[in-house]
Amino acid sequence: MTIDNQEIFAPNNNPEVTEHIFNEDDSIFITGYCDFLTCDIIFNISTNSFDITELLELGSFCTNQDDAVFNFYYYPFLQEYLEGFNPYLYEFSINNGVRFLELTNANGTKALYAN
Repeated sequence: MTIDNQEIFAPNNNPEVTEHIFNEDDSIFITGYCDFLTCDIIFNISTNSFDITELLELGSFCTNQDDAVFNFYYYPFLQEYLEGFNPYLYEFSINNGVRFLELTNANGTKALYAN
């Protein structure tokens, strides 16, 4: 993540890989690190953006302190829609066979996902 030009990296101590699902057809974004969030979204494909209309956090399962610290930054990035920081811009790219998805909210905070 990049917040105020500061990069924040997810800790690499979680043996479970969280699957992130970003689906334009179903209008959902499922994400998480050691906890899961589901976002209902409305896409605007002409501007490569979406609005989050609802967010559901499925519980607080972070038992590792490093994971909890990362979630302290990551989840508010998505919850900022409650404060009017919609829309979220999205951009897909591929570099050396690795697919990337970059999300930027209206506050300028960015999250980068890769496979």
